[in-house]
Amino acid sequence: MEGLSQSVTKSQVDTPLSDIKTMVENAFELNGVSDLTEVEINKDGVSIELNNVLLYPSGQSTLSGNALDVIQSLARSLEPYIKEHYEIWVEGHTDDIPIHTEKFDSNWELSASRATNIVKAFLSQNIEADQLIASGFADSRPKATDLELTVQEQRDMNRRVVIHIKRVH
Repeated sequence: MEGLSQSVTKSQVDTPLSDIKTMVENAFELNGVSDLTEVEINKDGVSIELNNVLLYPSGQSTLSGNALDVIQSLARSLEPYIKEHYEIWVEGHTDDIPIHTEKFDSNWELSASRATNIVKAFLSQNIEADQLIASGFADSRPKATDLELTVQEQRDMNRRVVIHIKRVH
């Protein structure tokens, strides 16, 4: 409905998705992390991209310093909007540098662990478990493939978490 009305009227229409987008942007602004995030409405709902610099030290999956506060604040803000009608899909993504540690055998485990830790933060703020999905994609879905970017810039862009808020009924 939102996408159709925007296409026809060429203007922003207030809907539950635009309310969610505005609320998310406000939460990020209050936490001073707007420059490390992207929020957009798309055909599936609202997508929130969090730059890895905000969330995790390199090669780690434990939320860093104020990142847990930011995620919990986001979850508290989302909770009244999403009751029963939305699912939250959390995707973890890594760069293409192989990892092999005692804790993470590969980037698949690392990306899944990162997504799972975001889900745990949402659970701690009363988001229902049946509304949450965690997925790890390792380096299989790069965001940056721009040949004008350096390899390091591409890797930096590819290390991210994407949270999708999708309407289910």
